[in-house]
Amino acid sequence: MKYINIILIVLLLGFVSSCAKIAKNTSKEVAKESAEKVVKETAENVSESALRGFSRDALRKMKWKDILKSIKKEHINFGSDLERLDGTLQRGIEKTIHEDPSFLEKMLACKPSTDEFKVLTKDAPKLAENINFYKMFVNAKSSGRKTFDGLTLKNEGSLVKIFDSKGNKIAQVKDGIVTLNPLKKGEKIFSDNSILNRELLPNSIYKIKGENGVQYLYKIDGVGRISNIEAKGLTSEELMTNVINRNHDAIFDEDGEQIFKNLKQTYKGNDLNVSYRLDYTDGLEQPKYAHLDIKSQNKTLVSKTLKVQEIDFSDFISKNLSREERIKIMRDAKFPTDGKGKWSGARGNSDFYPNLDDVPKSKGYGNKEGLTWRQIKEKWGLKENDPIPYKNGQPDFEAMNQVYGKVVWNSEKGIGEHLKASNNFNKLTLDINANKKLAEQKGLNPNDRFDRYVISVYRGSSEYVEKLAEHWKCSAEEVWKRCDNPTRRILVWHENLDGKTMILVPWDIHAPLNHVGGMKMYKEAYKKSIG
Repeated sequence: MKYINIILIVLLLGFVSSCAKIAKNTSKEVAKESAEKVVKETAENVSESALRGFSRDALRKMKWKDILKSIKKEHINFGSDLERLDGTLQRGIEKTIHEDPSFLEKMLACKPSTDEFKVLTKDAPKLAENINFYKMFVNAKSSGRKTFDGLTLKNEGSLVKIFDSKGNKIAQVKDGIVTLNPLKKGEKIFSDNSILNRELLPNSIYKIKGENGVQYLYKIDGVGRISNIEAKGLTSEELMTNVINRNHDAIFDEDGEQIFKNLKQTYKGNDLNVSYRLDYTDGLEQPKYAHLDIKSQNKTLVSKTLKVQEIDFSDFISKNLSREERIKIMRDAKFPTDGKGKWSGARGNSDFYPNLDDVPKSKGYGNKEGLTWRQIKEKWGLKENDPIPYKNGQPDFEAMNQVYGKVVWNSEKGIGEHLKASNNFNKLTLDINANKKLAEQKGLNPNDRFDRYVISVYRGSSEYVEKLAEHWKCSAEEVWKRCDNPTRRILVWHENLDGKTMILVPWDIHAPLNHVGGMKMYKEAYKKSIG
């Protein structure tokens, strides 16, 4: 009887344990089925348009077939086009979306053609199934850059060779290493036709030998941006041109500018060893920080983290002007020097404190009274200690509460539509169009000449005061009051870098403050857009 009881107890314990395992396994299965059900329902209920703004966490869990199915609900042709890609490549796209859901957003925005991709890789089958090359292809389509124009790709053994339009080999690719032709005498790495100025192959290393046999290594991150540069035996000139590349990569804060200036002026050797690492934020193409280490004969000359100025350009400007072109325009702005005042940080992207006793010079009607900055600030209601804030190379008039009118051109090409119709980008005609739009905002008739006179006086012109006084049968003083300009301030149209917005601002403040001209930037971008 004793043994029977023991056996019963053992059996009972086994049964309980088995139940526990079954319950545990059942719980796991239920949880798994529940998760799969959520993902499946998500995939079934979300369309292509919803995918753009859908939770990135959800996209990381969705299978490629479900994403594809959702795309096809909205764009059957594009979804079917994607299905024709190599199977290995489709699995790579799924993995890429799980790691970086923004890649799907790029695909949906540009809808890359499978036929075009296949034509591009027809002689280079190794690239036809390479996910990094496909990412490069999508990036180029998304940005609008003509990365592959004039190039031919061809497999030769284990290599993929790249030829230009004349049939000259300019690079070769093997195992993620892109080897460029050595530089010729006087040639720069970032010349206009350089591959490094086009879209870059993600997760790769670009190798190139300089004029003196110096080897440069450019490491490319998973998004397709230069993340690290290594080189040994450089002169200070080679450092600036081929590594820092100041006209291409970034504009640094004051510390960085001073470091580069000192190196260029004082160092005359050719044994600089450089490590230059760039840190980015949220998939932006411009770095936020640069970590610079420079040594000579095992002695550290520079080891510093530099802050990069943040520059926010409109999509239209970014699409039609290269980074090099945009930054060159920024550098040509000739912001006020320290002799004219003090900057709180980076010149052109921080607060500027003008010397209060300085009489700023300007063209046109700006400060025609010859006022000091102290008097200008008082005239426009600013305090003596108030700074002139700069953002993205322009004075921030809204932050100073110095905007007296605003118009926005809502077409895709923004200001460009009016520039094209204004006799080769004539600024006067553009201002007239802006005046008409401002008149409509104020309830006036832009086709009525007297209403146009009102806007002219509102902006500070005295040309039509007498005619309005005669029309209204009142004094000149009353005309200024009726036109909402009793102090006879003079206002000028200023173009923002978004390519669409124009604001009326004080000419006294606008004219003497050198800045990045939205008009100049946009003219260049628009000219390139129309060829």
